[in-house]
Amino acid sequence: IHDAQDTGSGKGGRVSELFPTRWLALAASVVLALVTIYLLLNPKDNTADLFAEHMVAYTGPDRLRSDSVHVDDPWIRFTDRYNMGRYDEALRELDTPPISPVPEYLRAFYRGQCMLLRKSPDPQAAMIVFQQVLDEDNDLHAAAHWYIALAALRAEDAAVARIHLEELVEADSYKSDESRELLEALP
Repeated sequence: IHDAQDTGSGKGGRVSELFPTRWLALAASVVLALVTIYLLLNPKDNTADLFAEHMVAYTGPDRLRSDSVHVDDPWIRFTDRYNMGRYDEALRELDTPPISPVPEYLRAFYRGQCMLLRKSPDPQAAMIVFQQVLDEDNDLHAAAHWYIALAALRAEDAAVARIHLEELVEADSYKSDESRELLEALP
């Protein structure tokens, strides 16, 4: 594009840029700043994604009995529904006292599982029941720490998740490698 100072000789005149590069650099800086601010103000998307990426159902319990006489036992009905992935129904069965003796920590652990895996997860309630597992002496402590961390991620509470993941890494126990990976990915 020639400037209006053209003398008509075909020479002269000044060439100007249609879109100066300094404006392009400024626009790129503004876009980068806006994206950075958005990511800093919305870490919940990151924790929800981390939850979805790492949440896998804990192996279901075995049936305590295989005979059909005890089909009315809520624990057996729970076990069947849990192993079929019907977590809402399984959770209802856990609220009925079992005929066969089942330790309370085991019921609490699977109650927390169902709360996280159901169609409408309830991570706050899951953290509470997993804490009950930690309050008793049993062999599910490390797994309870893992699932509390995942529930905290679902609840967008990276600080609580960090505490439980660090516990697993320090003890070098259940899913410690995956815990290290999650710690690095936390916002």
